[in-house]
Amino acid sequence: MEVTVTDLEGRTLGVATLRRLPDRRLVLNEQLVITVRIVGSRTTLVVDGRQVCVATADYARVRAAG
Repeated sequence: MEVTVTDLEGRTLGVATLRRLPDRRLVLNEQLVITVRIVGSRTTLVVDGRQVCVATADYARVRAAG
């Protein structure tokens, strides 16, 4: 699923592909998501040593898929 990615302050960084693998792990633009933290309407993902945010609703849709 294509999602809008922001920094921790909410500034838009662009669009990325967030998907769930068959083994239930998540990848963002083919990079493994290491940690997930849900904070209200935004979800913080740690990917390749950096933190980015996506909408919690988008995160929930991807997690529910498959």
